Amino acid sequence: EGALGKGFVKFASTKFNPSQLGAISVAAQDYGRGGFTLIKGPPGTGKTTTLCSLLNALHLKQFNKFYVAVSKFASKTDQAILSTTIDDALRYKPRLLVCAPSNTAVDNVIIKIMEDGFVDGAGKRYNPSMVRVGVGQGQIVKDVALESRVKEALADKDNYEEVKNNLKIKQLQLQKIKRAIFQCHSRLVAISKGSKWPLAREWEIRIEENANEVTLGEFRVYYVNHTDKTTTYIHPPPPEPGVKFFKGIDMPDYKKNMSQLIKQVEQYHHTKKSRDKYELLDGCRDQFQLKNQLETNILDSVHVVLTTLGSSGSKCLEGKPHLSA
Repeated sequence: EGALGKGFVKFASTKFNPSQLGAISVAAQDYGRGGFTLIKGPPGTGKTTTLCSLLNALHLKQFNKFYVAVSKFASKTDQAILSTTIDDALRYKPRLLVCAPSNTAVDNVIIKIMEDGFVDGAGKRYNPSMVRVGVGQGQIVKDVALESRVKEALADKDNYEEVKNNLKIKQLQLQKIKRAIFQCHSRLVAISKGSKWPLAREWEIRIEENANEVTLGEFRVYYVNHTDKTTTYIHPPPPEPGVKFFKGIDMPDYKKNMSQLIKQVEQYHHTKKSRDKYELLDGCRDQFQLKNQLETNILDSVHVVLTTLGSSGSKCLEGKPHLSA
């Protein structure tokens, strides 16, 4: 439950029978330890639905690793190395490879994910980014096909002015997102360093929302006393012996800004890949090389890659970004 979240555990407990829950639990727990999990059953017993929730569980476990990597980034105080640290953290973003013996089987998994989505640790529905390698049979599947997305990108190449304009827009967006990341990082540092010692449970550290950033990019914090419902800039005293206490990183305002930082880093990655696409369209003249580089760009931008067993050995997946599971 700790790794997957109470929301997902509650969802799975109400949707699946004990046998299906056992398969999801075992596979999720054994992830990263080697070996494999075999799920079998006659038609109509929910194998595809169980598989999709298993993928959901693996995606959550990988996202937790990404969260830890971004948390390490948040602990850095030297903004000069933040850009490198962001890219390091992005190496831990979720990466799943899903293979099936036939095109129909692959399409069924894609359609199931599209229709039901995934459930996060809080119980909220979301749709993971995904791409399908190989030939899908329905229009709904073709919309996420690698070939379709490459063709769509290549069609933009003929409009030189639009490519140049979109490249400029993406570069400006990247700069804006980066500034937002640095600002959020400054908030996190301010909260984590807002007290010389852990505070008693009635105290909370918050960022002064209307305060302007000072020269060093730091924010001013203040303290909320939930017992007498007062606020102050004066540092609270150490907790009494035996009283439950909390560090800065345990504060609600820290967690709120941490969630915002996760979204900003994901947005940074998405926008960077989009910018890279326009750079390729603008600079690469060899059509074959351009197609290969666009495939790499797209494969690296999504969380889930789906294909048949036969297509899993295709050239577009050789030497491409690492797939964790």
